[in-house]
Amino acid sequence: MIIGCLAGISLYAQFSTPVRPDCGKYSTIQFSDGTFSCERYATFPWFAAGQNWQSQVSLFVPPLDRVNGRARGAAITTGIGPGANTSYLLGGAAGNYAVIRGSDAQILPSSNSVRLDLIDSVACTNGNCAPDGNLAVGPLWASIDAPDVQTLEATNMQLIFLSADAGGVYSRQVAVPPVFSDKSSGRWVSSFSETPTDQEAGSNASFMSFAVTNVSTVAQTVTVSLYDQSGKLIVEKDTPMLPAGISGDVFLGNGQFANQVIPGAVFPAVFKDFFALTRAQLSTEAAEAALRSGTIDGTLVFRSSAGQPIAPLVVRTVGASVTLLLQTPLP
Repeated sequence: MIIGCLAGISLYAQFSTPVRPDCGKYSTIQFSDGTFSCERYATFPWFAAGQNWQSQVSLFVPPLDRVNGRARGAAITTGIGPGANTSYLLGGAAGNYAVIRGSDAQILPSSNSVRLDLIDSVACTNGNCAPDGNLAVGPLWASIDAPDVQTLEATNMQLIFLSADAGGVYSRQVAVPPVFSDKSSGRWVSSFSETPTDQEAGSNASFMSFAVTNVSTVAQTVTVSLYDQSGKLIVEKDTPMLPAGISGDVFLGNGQFANQVIPGAVFPAVFKDFFALTRAQLSTEAAEAALRSGTIDGTLVFRSSAGQPIAPLVVRTVGASVTLLLQTPLP
């Protein structure tokens, strides 16, 4: 479904206020009914739905005291954009699944939560929609509207990937936090631990993967660099050119979310294919450490070519265990 305007439900939902709030570093939005809200934007660099994959997005507003006798809440709008390989998904909240297109708004009072399930890829022709058996992937975007900064910052979300085995039993999962645009950067740093390709991969081998999406309105490439534990560069490669994102008001065509960048293209890769790391690429000291530990370890750095914001995701897989690695934005 497409939620074109929140104004008609703003007073009921209590995510807006009749008095212009001090939103600090966040956007101040005025709705057509004359009320205001503070607005914050976020991106999940990657989702997956279909072919035994499911993504769950949990949205929640914690308990908050009333202000001037007025209860508080938030409106959270999520959606897929041009960076995804599909425009339609099968999903929804509380098992009420339907075809989702564009964006979906959830109204949450204080102490409430909701879980959105993205379960399958859908193709639509002349208004007729049905699951198409494809794997839907790409970035998700989100906007939060709240009556004040405290509510805005307290409102949060999380995405969880679930992977099922051939019998339909979920065998893997990993939780992913959002990348908020007010904390975004054109440079990010994380860690890595990769079993080299010139070493036999046993049952406990470590394999890294990443995805990086463009959350700016400028097309740009991303340089992905690996450094060993002493800070020496091992290898670096550029992604393909990532098309620009689109301003939210242009993408949705309704004059809202002007400061939200709907994510542009996303580039995913596994280290084994992208870097093909071997001990021969290392210094003598680092090669000896890799031989002892069984993995090449170090620091992973993302740098956008235009210096504009990007949103990365870094994952480590060991056997059936999947872990999201921490990422830190750099100034």
